[in-house]
Amino acid sequence: MKKFALAAAIAALAACSSVGPAPPTERPVVEATACPDLDVKIYFEPTATTLPASADAVFTTINETVATCKARFSHVRRVDVAAFGANAADGATGAANAAARAQAVKAKVVSSLGVSARKVKIVDHDAVDDDADQPLRRHAHVIVKFNVER
Repeated sequence: MKKFALAAAIAALAACSSVGPAPPTERPVVEATACPDLDVKIYFEPTATTLPASADAVFTTINETVATCKARFSHVRRVDVAAFGANAADGATGAANAAARAQAVKAKVVSSLGVSARKVKIVDHDAVDDDADQPLRRHAHVIVKFNVER
């Protein structure tokens, strides 16, 4: 009888120890981002393809945000650049200006942020939510995307 009581007690203890889900054995590969994506615009003069002096203030803001996010264990995962011509009526000239603006912004992102060129992607206009009827379409969107790094 003592053996039966001892076996019942051991079985009861074993059942108690398996209550609840097993603890996770692996950490997720991608964690929630600690920093929201940063979306800024840089405006160009009507026919200009080089960065204006006003872009320095925008890049200062981007650099400060990246530094803050690095302190929060985030890193720059990718930077998307979408550049626009003055308006749709500009045709080939507008498209050429937009492409040159995108390349100028990409070069500045690489040199200013220290981000590898392979992480900077020039995206199509349609990939960016933008108002086609706005009067000043001669701009570039710079979207910095973050990930958590542990």
